Amino acid sequence: MDPVQPTLLEPEEAAVVLSQPSVAQQALPQTPAVLRLAVQADTAVQTAVSSMREGYKAGGTTIEPAEVLPETGCLVAQKAANKAAGFGWVKMKVPGAGARKEYYVHHLAYLAGQDLQAAEVYSDVEKKLKAGYQFSHRCHQPRCFQDGHIILENSDDNKARTMCKGWTWVCCPGCKDVFNPCPHEPQCILPKTGAGWTSWKA
Repeated sequence: MDPVQPTLLEPEEAAVVLSQPSVAQQALPQTPAVLRLAVQADTAVQTAVSSMREGYKAGGTTIEPAEVLPETGCLVAQKAANKAAGFGWVKMKVPGAGARKEYYVHHLAYLAGQDLQAAEVYSDVEKKLKAGYQFSHRCHQPRCFQDGHIILENSDDNKARTMCKGWTWVCCPGCKDVFNPCPHEPQCILPKTGAGWTSWKA
């Protein structure tokens, strides 16, 4: 059977043959669509992520280059989020993946950073996604798609990170030690700002 072209990638597809047999000969029907896309059209996914990073034009709309936040190193997409008032996540189309289909940028960025052609890596990611693991932002910035800021973790661990939202690195009173107070593993990415940090830096 010939490899399925990216234009056919839709969630309701039946089993498809991967274009890279070194990963697996055939993906199961329940394999998440975004993972199938990342394996079958990895170059297109890389290109899409790069365009969001560098800025691009879509129809009559210009998407500005992503903004880097100096406090955390977040790479923030400048495309409007999928909810009102700037909340929610950013979606984008991937060339060749269907005219109407959009994917979350942070999902694409995470998968683009994984060596999915390595069987053990692919198997681990697929297993977690099928088990309901979520793409979690360690930085609490929903529009961020920076490498290392997004991880796969279960729903409870993802929700638990909300306790750190709004926190910063802290300065130990009476000493020059500063630390990240986040109790999670891996730790949340917190900004090095605030009165304690500023006074220590001074």
